Amino acid sequence: MAASDTGPVGGSSNSRLAGRIKWFDQAKGYGFVSVRLPEPEDVLFHISVLRQFGIENVTEEDWLEFLAVSGPKGKHVETILSYKPSSRSTQPYEPVIVKWFDATKGFGFVRRVDDPTDVFIHASVVRRAGLEELEPNMTLNVRIQSGAKGQHVDSIQRP
Repeated sequence: MAASDTGPVGGSSNSRLAGRIKWFDQAKGYGFVSVRLPEPEDVLFHISVLRQFGIENVTEEDWLEFLAVSGPKGKHVETILSYKPSSRSTQPYEPVIVKWFDATKGFGFVRRVDDPTDVFIHASVVRRAGLEELEPNMTLNVRIQSGAKGQHVDSIQRP
């Protein structure tokens, strides 16, 4: 199967599937993989399935091959068979400066050292890095991704 295709692997069974991560929310602990069966369909996956395979986080466009089961609310991933990060997952870390962050609201904004454009940062990314709070003008090393709503911090590199 070509890396650009999504859908059944092995032809006859819809339980063995492959597709790209549509979205994943680390704080909520779940996300969806887009597959074609022959119509496009989203398959739910839980963070516990990622952890069983040794993965803590995924980004949009990462590739999963997996076994899926059907439940009352649709298909969900039961076991991951293989994982291939997208080129987005291998972006380098870069320095940013915290513009503001509100832990109560659960988000804030940072900016690159040489660019005044705001970059969104979610509290789940901050928590995943083992941080409780971000202070204005604090410098961090982060990986920035582009998503449907613009640029956002994908991960923080610990010092």
